[in-house]
Amino acid sequence: MITQDLRHAARVLRREPGYTAIAALAIALGIAATTTIASVTYGVLLKPLPWPEPDRLLRLEERRGGRSGRVPWTITNSTYLAWSDSSTLDGLAGWMSSSSPFSEVREPERIRLARVTPTAFTLLQARPLAGRVFSHDDAARQAATVIVSHGFWQRRFGGAADTIGRTVRLDHLPYTIVGVMPPEFAFPDRDTQAWIPLHVPPLYSDGDRRVSLQIFGAIARMRPGATPAQVAAEGTARARASRDPGAVALGLFGSSEPPIIVASPALDVAVGEVR
Repeated sequence: MITQDLRHAARVLRREPGYTAIAALAIALGIAATTTIASVTYGVLLKPLPWPEPDRLLRLEERRGGRSGRVPWTITNSTYLAWSDSSTLDGLAGWMSSSSPFSEVREPERIRLARVTPTAFTLLQARPLAGRVFSHDDAARQAATVIVSHGFWQRRFGGAADTIGRTVRLDHLPYTIVGVMPPEFAFPDRDTQAWIPLHVPPLYSDGDRRVSLQIFGAIARMRPGATPAQVAAEGTARARASRDPGAVALGLFGSSEPPIIVASPALDVAVGEVR
C-alpha cells in the first residue's frame, strides 16, 4: 500500500512541476524554521550564560514613575556612581553597545563594539588570553585602547602574536590594541567583537553648571547570601539619596519622580523576549 502511494505521489509530482517546486519550498522553509528555533532554544534558553556563577549575576534597571528609560534595562550614571560600595554586591559594571567602522591595513568593516567599565572583567572573572584588560586609569583618561575578541583576532589578524600594540582605527580614530580575550569570553553578547573603556561621568560638573545624565546597561554580582530584592532595595535607597537630576530626567524617563531600582537574574532578562 505504501509503495503504491509513493508511486502515485511521484507521478503527480512529475506531471505538476509547479506544485513540486512549491512543495519542496514549503518543506525547506519548515526545516529551516525548525532548525532556527532549535538553535535559538539551545543557544539562549538552555545553554547557560558564559560567565562563572551565573546565578549570582543580576541585570539592573532604573525606573521613574513606573517607566523604564528610553532603552530598557539601563540605569543612570547618578545611580551607578552612588553604588560605588555596597553591602549586597560584590561588583557592578556598566556598558554601552554600538557598531563602529574598523580599519587597519586591510579592507575596513563595521563591527559590533562595546564600551565597558574596567570592572566588567573583574565582575565576570575574565582574564585576557594575551595582553591586558582595562585599568581604571584607561577609563578615567578615556584612553584610546581596545581589546579584541578571540574570533575577531583569528579572523582579522590570523592569530598573530604581534597583534598587541598594533594601532587600528575605530570611528576613524587611532586606537592601540592592548588585549585579546579567550574564546569563551562573550559580553554583553556573542556578537561583540571589540571593547573600549567606558568612563562614567558625574551627574554635575563644572561647578554644578553642567548636567550630564546618561543611561547604560548595568550588570551586578550579588554577594553570597544576598537576594535580588535586597539588591533592589539598596539600589533604590542609594539612588534616591544621590543628587537628583530634576527636570532632566523627563527627557529619558518621561517622569521626574524618585527612582526605583529593579534587579532581576541576568539569565531571565536575556531569555525574556525569546520565551
